[in-house]
Amino acid sequence: MVLNVRNGNKEMKGFYRDRLTDANGKVIWESNWSSNLIVRNCNILLASLMKRHEGMYGILYWAVGEGSSGWDSQSPRPNLTDSKLTKELIRKPIETGDIEYIDSEGKSTTTPSSGLAITSEFKGEDFSSGGSEQLREFGLFGGDATLEIESGIMVNHVIHPRIDITSELKLVREINLAFTTGAIKPEELSGFGAALPVGSIDGVGEKYAAVLKSLGIETLNDLVEINPLDTIGNIPQVKLREFRAKAKMVMGLKVTLAPFDMLADYNISDILLKSPEELLEIIGLKDEYLEMVIQLQEGMALLEIALDNQQLKNIKFGELMES
Repeated sequence: MVLNVRNGNKEMKGFYRDRLTDANGKVIWESNWSSNLIVRNCNILLASLMKRHEGMYGILYWAVGEGSSGWDSQSPRPNLTDSKLTKELIRKPIETGDIEYIDSEGKSTTTPSSGLAITSEFKGEDFSSGGSEQLREFGLFGGDATLEIESGIMVNHVIHPRIDITSELKLVREINLAFTTGAIKPEELSGFGAALPVGSIDGVGEKYAAVLKSLGIETLNDLVEINPLDTIGNIPQVKLREFRAKAKMVMGLKVTLAPFDMLADYNISDILLKSPEELLEIIGLKDEYLEMVIQLQEGMALLEIALDNQQLKNIKFGELMES
């Protein structure tokens, strides 16, 4: 399972999976692997660990919450700025044995790696009611977290369909985290424009951009990562599919970067309107690079379809290169 962290920490990804078992250990229900949101405070936790800040530790507790009964009819999306569950019920310590290293294929390994798998279990007797509880959200907490509800630094926030825990049922929850930093090849960049605001997509406009941003969907990267089957505010599904398709179109653009550094301060419209010969002169390259310049312009022509006209005039080529 690998968690997708597009918003709060773009280098951390993951997924979670739930299973319900009966008193005999028989699996009676199992979910698919689903991605969840890594909140921005996770970056604070990572930085404190790198500095060896006194009293700060890694992932310590798995908290589950009741959320709101209103979520049963329309489930909201977590926000990047979330720092606690909406209504936390309990949290369980994550022991050393609950965490293991996993390799790039998700297999357990004893060798330190960039992936972690965490498992925890929740039973009716764990709750103050001693039996039945309704669960709709969870989060991992670390740093200076304790058993006290809402303490510590939140790592992720998941809002999920209601799960009814009883004295006869046990919830087994798994999550995989992957720390995926790595060098980008200097000759090529994919995921072009990932950090551009959602409002830069043609057709989104201020109205839909405000709806998306209120739900933590702020960049093209965020837009691509949403579940297209989810209801996103009042945005029609057909529109949402169109916006995601255009975002994918932008991020799917691949160009050779090295020769084009001199174009960083030019906006996209300028680059598309100039002749290949004019661009060659700006870059200071010889005629043998003409075909490469033509390929650049042909590739970037897709941006005329996907991006708002005003954005084409405002966004500089350098901003795409840095995304």
